[in-house]
Amino acid sequence: DQLIGSLECDTLDTLLLYTKLGNYGVLPVYQADEAKWKDIGSHMNKVIKCSAEDKIINAVCIKNFETYAWIITISKSGSIKKTPVNQWNVTRNNRIMTAMKLKKDDELLKAFVAYEEDHVLLVTKGGYSSRYPVSSIPSTSVKAQGVKAINLSKGDDLASACILSKDTTEVVLISSKGSMKRLK
Repeated sequence: DQLIGSLECDTLDTLLLYTKLGNYGVLPVYQADEAKWKDIGSHMNKVIKCSAEDKIINAVCIKNFETYAWIITISKSGSIKKTPVNQWNVTRNNRIMTAMKLKKDDELLKAFVAYEEDHVLLVTKGGYSSRYPVSSIPSTSVKAQGVKAINLSKGDDLASACILSKDTTEVVLISSKGSMKRLK
């Protein structure tokens, strides 16, 4: 077991929990058990039914589903899609739903909230990157597969992705072996 991140949220917020098999679950924060800092916590299956081989890879905090924001989902094989936040709201939140249709042997890499003026930055395991505006990604439904985000060479996969706001001036890239560089 490992920590996948930390988010600041209120009890009235909603968490969208994304899994590596391209699924997502909706968890109102007030339904999560309250615990002390040293407690292990309760398992997600107590609230949302999920298969044993499916693991949570990312969580997004939503304060209001009626917004101009988008949820961007990206797979390791280089697919990307953009879906309006209001399409992720569900009435029944006790099971997982399909977030992105994935090809065989593909996994969901990242999911994050973005706005139309933001940019997306993709980095491959081979060290290549691509940056383009969120506005150039076509809008799709929740269960869609998405479009090709980047041309990958044979054997290469996406290593990471992030959203850059219009105010971002520099990016720091760090490799798994500890090399790093800063780019304007």
